[in-house]
Amino acid sequence: GIAEIVRAYLQGCCFATKDVIDTMLAEDQFTLKELHVDGGMAASHWMLQFLADVLDIDVIRPKITETTALGVVFLAGLRVGVFDSFAHFKKLCHIEREFKPAMPIGKRDELYQHWQQAVAKVSVATSLS
Repeated sequence: GIAEIVRAYLQGCCFATKDVIDTMLAEDQFTLKELHVDGGMAASHWMLQFLADVLDIDVIRPKITETTALGVVFLAGLRVGVFDSFAHFKKLCHIEREFKPAMPIGKRDELYQHWQQAVAKVSVATSLS
């Protein structure tokens, strides 16, 4: 049904994010302690908890999730003198909620393995067509 399609889509977004972050971490050799998120999908508590579980790090959502728009407003204000430094901008960025990993490692690994198997099947099917 619709709920299962939406859940699969959100899980796919989280697993794809994990793939990208894992690649970045492997190439750049740094650690990631937390992930700050914004945008429309950040409104989903379920997705952000799943993302924290999949990544095994804290996921932090600001009070204002449309930070792109906020950044534009801040830069315009900085340009015309309403703000005199980036310190003012940091004062506007408050945390609304933190999502902490809670999924058992075995479950996380199992779900990610299923994701990798699904991606491999799609890759094979795509290359055959």
